Amino acid sequence: MYFNEIKKKDCIEYYKEFIQNYIFDKIENKTLAEYLVKNTMRNLNKNEITFEDLAPIIYIHYKIYGSKVKKNLRHVIIDEAQDYGEFQFSVLKTILKSNSMTILGDIAQGVHSYRGIENWKKFIDVEFPEGNAIYTTLEKTYRTTKEIMNKANEVIDKLPDFEKQFIIKGKPVIEGKDSIHITKLESEDEIVRKCIERIDEYLDEGFKSIAIIGKDIDECKNIKKKIQKINKNVKLIQSKDSEYNAGISIVPSYLAKGLEFDSVILFNVNNEKYQNNVLDIKLLYVAITRAMSKLDIFYIGQKSEILKN
Repeated sequence: MYFNEIKKKDCIEYYKEFIQNYIFDKIENKTLAEYLVKNTMRNLNKNEITFEDLAPIIYIHYKIYGSKVKKNLRHVIIDEAQDYGEFQFSVLKTILKSNSMTILGDIAQGVHSYRGIENWKKFIDVEFPEGNAIYTTLEKTYRTTKEIMNKANEVIDKLPDFEKQFIIKGKPVIEGKDSIHITKLESEDEIVRKCIERIDEYLDEGFKSIAIIGKDIDECKNIKKKIQKINKNVKLIQSKDSEYNAGISIVPSYLAKGLEFDSVILFNVNNEKYQNNVLDIKLLYVAITRAMSKLDIFYIGQKSEILKN
């Protein structure tokens, strides 16, 4: 009876208390701790839950309130696993009550490496210490042409040695001549005109899905504004979108992962947009590998160092 009188808080309130009262004791770098507390509390007070906060909130909810959903799972399949951290997997295993999993991922596409998997062996040792996990490397890629995949591999080779030591480069098997073109242009308006020309060409060839990939959402909004003056049938893919349909899409580079298109146009891959750092290398790798048959890379000024052989 006594415990029934205790009022349980919302799990978000419990999480706020944890962030405010315990983070400083657990992180030695006080500047980092202050940054985490400040930004996390700001998001939570706006009723915004980031990806990083989702797993601990679910864990708190599960431990306090349990689960009302009856689960009878025999096996769990997880895709894009390179973007999940060890705690996310621990929470999944706890709640789903299952160690039977197929986990798929490409470390080269781990654009959120600060929170994801960098080394499969280390991950297996931590998450499956029982020693009953089987690790298999799939090297051949059947999605894109040899020309496009070889260019992607050249890009990922720009990573520092310590970043790429656990990456397995894809070995393409599909032939395809003239599947990649890299073109210098003089202005954004000229790139837009070229994009429209390419879209018309690819539609005439029967391609069903065409993507223009920009570096970030602001650039993509600008692209959409300019292209819609001529072609209204373009869709801007944003983080709130739950599904993708074929057609003409404009996509920020960091949202392109997991998607694939008959043809891809990279809007402006110059030194200013894509610098020679780990994040930009991985973003460009992801963008290139979205193309199945045709890839156009346009740039203004100096071509990104990442693209040079």
